[in-house]
Amino acid sequence: MDCYLRLGLFGLLGCGFCGLLYAEPYWVEPDMRVEAIISLHQLNRIKVLDDRIAQVFGDEDKFSVETDTENGQIFIKPKDEKPLFLTITTENGDSIDLALNPVEMDAQTIVLKTMPLEQKLPLRTEPLTKRVVDLIRAMNEGIAIDGFRTLKAIKEECLESLTLELQSIYQGDDMSGEIWNIKNRSNKTQHLREKLFATETDILGLALKTDIVEPNASTTLFKVRKHD
Repeated sequence: MDCYLRLGLFGLLGCGFCGLLYAEPYWVEPDMRVEAIISLHQLNRIKVLDDRIAQVFGDEDKFSVETDTENGQIFIKPKDEKPLFLTITTENGDSIDLALNPVEMDAQTIVLKTMPLEQKLPLRTEPLTKRVVDLIRAMNEGIAIDGFRTLKAIKEECLESLTLELQSIYQGDDMSGEIWNIKNRSNKTQHLREKLFATETDILGLALKTDIVEPNASTTLFKVRKHD
């Protein structure tokens, strides 16, 4: 089985990926816990835009933390695969609850964005990052998701020694998801990263099912785009 289908993503979704690439920060809404994935074996950076982290509260037996006092950010490393539940406070007086789920992946940077009390969030039912993750999960599991219809697609592209074949599209009103089969045509093992496929400006998220592809073997790329 694939490394992520074996490990599980978020500890909640029942699937997972070798990495996620996001273009936007996690918006912090009132009375909402921010959920994110982090690397199991590497230091993960957490920062708050336009603010500085002052304190971290949580079960210290489950993680180690390093503080960057110069930049007001922290670096978290879990001690096992169990989800971490933390609360961070900032110098501006905000309190942010986090649910961090460790998986075997590259180190992650979690950027948080709070908003003034008098400023309303854009009209939407849930944060953009959660919508992207839910869409990628649905594509990985091959299941339907509200607000999207599934379309068959045929398209082929080449990227260096890789062949990319578009298989299907999840079409929504303001974003769409694409499922690509990636085949390694070379005689060398390829170590892939999501940034290699971030070639368009409208990409909201990317996820690889596996990041190591043997010669003549394939993996799956999930790509989420925004619509105007």
